[in-house]
Amino acid sequence: ITSCNGNAEILRRLRNQYTSLYDISITDDDWGNFVVGEDEDLGWLGYFIGKSKCVNELTIYSSGEGENIEAFIEGINRNQSINSLHIGTDLRGVSFRNLRPFFRNNNNLYQLEFNFEVGLECAESIAFVLDENRCQSLESLRFEDCNLGEDGFAVIATALRTYPELEELHLQHNNIGLMGCTALADTLRGWEASNLKHLDLDGNGIDDQGLQTLAAGITNTKLEELHLQHNNIGLMGCTALADTLRGWEASNLKHLDLDGNSIDDQGLQVLAAGVTNTKLEELYLSDNLITGAGLRSMSDYFQSESCCLKTLNVLRNDFGDEGAVALADGLMGNKSLTSLHFIPHQSGITNAGWAAFSKLLCDPSSIESTYLSNHNIGTIGEHIMKHNTPPNIRRYLDLNEHPHP
Repeated sequence: ITSCNGNAEILRRLRNQYTSLYDISITDDDWGNFVVGEDEDLGWLGYFIGKSKCVNELTIYSSGEGENIEAFIEGINRNQSINSLHIGTDLRGVSFRNLRPFFRNNNNLYQLEFNFEVGLECAESIAFVLDENRCQSLESLRFEDCNLGEDGFAVIATALRTYPELEELHLQHNNIGLMGCTALADTLRGWEASNLKHLDLDGNGIDDQGLQTLAAGITNTKLEELHLQHNNIGLMGCTALADTLRGWEASNLKHLDLDGNSIDDQGLQVLAAGVTNTKLEELYLSDNLITGAGLRSMSDYFQSESCCLKTLNVLRNDFGDEGAVALADGLMGNKSLTSLHFIPHQSGITNAGWAAFSKLLCDPSSIESTYLSNHNIGTIGEHIMKHNTPPNIRRYLDLNEHPHP
């Protein structure tokens, strides 16, 4: 009844409730463990999934051609063991609304992921199902590279107003714009007891106004990670974010990713003032417009007793020797930072800059100065291509990572 022996083996294991078969990936090639063909494979798969008590993860990358998609959906609707559902295809036009019984009956689903071009009509169907069949077990929701657009995401965000138990929202590359930021901020503000810890908004066309709008909502969460890579955030956005962090007494934010924006020295200056009293451990500022003057403004933050920062990424910022000296001076006495990442040949550093880092790691001017040098940092430059870091710097860093007894 199947088009290949591999599919027949999957159906046999499903029928016999093999506990070792806990994940099924449906593709149209050999990448997955179930390959849709020209027969009724998909319909039979749905039938046995509906009876399975062992399948935990279901990934759908293909629904084939001429297959019995309706029977497959009916089988999923009967299943109560799936806890992770990843949909990477539009299911050949079958409305997402057809999956309402699955969300209504399944109390184990904690992760739902979409990874295909979601149009407005499909977004409305997804929003309808999420809103009508509130899935209280759902902890992680992903719309990755779906190009939802402002209108599509707005309806999704509105449907999420009854999902304060969500811990992770991955929304990268959806072009949500200002309208999407407004809708998301409204949802976040409306959650009375939010569990949100991870918010990923990379590549969404968010500008200063969008971040200003969004910042008003994040203080109502338990956010630990905020990803804002590859947007268009500048001075006003940094100001809004800094003001939010400064006034956010219950902040648990540990990871802030601002790679690939339009942050200049002024933006970094106001941001540094905003993170001074936070629990931030990782700060990513690569691919921005930061020079030595901006890095100098971080000195007070580095030297504050409340500084918890462990990792700083400033790749592809041409800060030169001025920036290297600013970083070295600022990190003198710092006890938290262990990794300072940049690409040496793209940062404009010469021997003068490396000399400043050498003195930071081992100041030979006196025994006391050597003792008080920074013995915490294990990486300066590239983490993998360490040969681009001068040999004497590498020796000091190795000693920091593997101190002699």
